[in-house]
Amino acid sequence: MSTLYESLLDLVQSNPALYYQDYGNYRVFNYRLARYSDFLAPNALEARGITFYIPNLETSTNPNDAVLVSRPFKKFFNLGENPFTIGLDTRQENCIGVWEKEDGSMISSYIDVPTGQLRLKSKQNLYSAQSNLANEIINRSENIGLRHAVYSLALFGLTIIFELVSPANRIVLEYPKTELRLLGARSNSTGVTYSPEEVVKLDGRLAYYSPLQPPFISPDLVPKMTGIEGYVYTFLRDGEPVMTKVKTDWYISLHHLKDSVNTPRRLYEAIIFETIDDVKNMFATDPYSISRIEHMESKVIPLYNDMISKVETYHRLNKDLSRKDYAIKGQAELGPLFSLGMNAYLGKPAGYQEFAIKHMSDYFGISASDDPYSTEDS
Repeated sequence: MSTLYESLLDLVQSNPALYYQDYGNYRVFNYRLARYSDFLAPNALEARGITFYIPNLETSTNPNDAVLVSRPFKKFFNLGENPFTIGLDTRQENCIGVWEKEDGSMISSYIDVPTGQLRLKSKQNLYSAQSNLANEIINRSENIGLRHAVYSLALFGLTIIFELVSPANRIVLEYPKTELRLLGARSNSTGVTYSPEEVVKLDGRLAYYSPLQPPFISPDLVPKMTGIEGYVYTFLRDGEPVMTKVKTDWYISLHHLKDSVNTPRRLYEAIIFETIDDVKNMFATDPYSISRIEHMESKVIPLYNDMISKVETYHRLNKDLSRKDYAIKGQAELGPLFSLGMNAYLGKPAGYQEFAIKHMSDYFGISASDDPYSTEDS
């Protein structure tokens, strides 16, 4: 494991797209915004939550001290996204695994070295809200079989991988209850990946937490499906398994809609293009997100309506002037809105939305880098 650990350390030092985060004596490797080329280096695909325990981490300089405790799935890509998944033989006879892609947070197991206790972690964090929720679930009395099964397999050197779905952890799709759904496992020592069916064969107590494997669906048909995120496939290439994912167009459009809440420009555009009601509906049970939306609305809507009122009032009062007089007076009274007034005079489309998008910052005072949800100016 020292070679793998050293390789990841070298990658972090040479590539800013990869990084690690320390939690006590644990070091978790991940990627930020990364391109295809960032994953070409040996072991770069492993930087997706792989976790090591290093005694005396702050002072240790010996890579042999690093103990690999959690090894989630490698980074994998959309079908046809880059050379990793371009040209795959996607026929059913070349598919060795398929399951529905769950819309939650990836959770992986590890045994806490100092205490010997079973713990679960999210991809990036040992103590995130998702990690805490996953640990609370597995420690419930009714889940004693799950806990013992995962612990036994972890002692055997496997990382058990779940998807956490919950109404409290909504990404796009809504789930009625909080659950851990088995995705598979990996060997900490070899990196070999096990399907949910293979994991269940190792310990039947996990059968209840393993979704039924769906029948094979051609990847070409997935984009036009609705109601699901998509599917994860494992195809063979030169005898080696390659994981890939195919998402539905329906899910992608909803995901972009959800991003509106997290991105100032997209939230602003949703208001201007009058799709904000769809966004609100998606977050109807999320008061924090609703407050973010309403705060942005309170900043944008009054200015937008006032802009339209100014232009239309000016045009109504001055539409009988000559073009020259209308323009001279409009420049003085409308200022930055002058072009909109001239559109009205010439009988052209008003262009209010286009103006608002172009002048998001200088007229509406919304910066793409701002946190639009700060209430300091409220």
